[in-house]
Amino acid sequence: MDNDLIFKVYNSQCDTNIQLKMSTLVYHITGENDERSFMLNEDNLKRIALGLQDPAIVIKDSKHDNRKNYYSLVPLISDQMNSDSIECKIIKTVTEPIDDQCEDVVTIFPTRKMNPINKEDAIYMKSEWLDDGI
Repeated sequence: MDNDLIFKVYNSQCDTNIQLKMSTLVYHITGENDERSFMLNEDNLKRIALGLQDPAIVIKDSKHDNRKNYYSLVPLISDQMNSDSIECKIIKTVTEPIDDQCEDVVTIFPTRKMNPINKEDAIYMKSEWLDDGI
């Protein structure tokens, strides 16, 4: 594994690998953003990776044709709470393809709500969420 890689996981719904690089995490995702410092916790990164393996929703990015948005409900250890406390957050992860077998994480952030989703933009949704599946 590349020394810059934090994780590389396989997502069976999209039949692709998803990887997060240390340089992306440190310089782009967390940077000086205190609201995202929880992602520097190793256990939280493992939980985010697991969320990418089995996301709730995957949709096409509305601004970039080649990107995907993965949404997962992830139980995280909060920096503001003691380490025995868990806070569930909706995590949005945006990826961009490297090739037809792997995607790079572009950004990760917690979101409080989701905009309405057009069915044409949906790549994957947990089937139990839909009457007719996608």
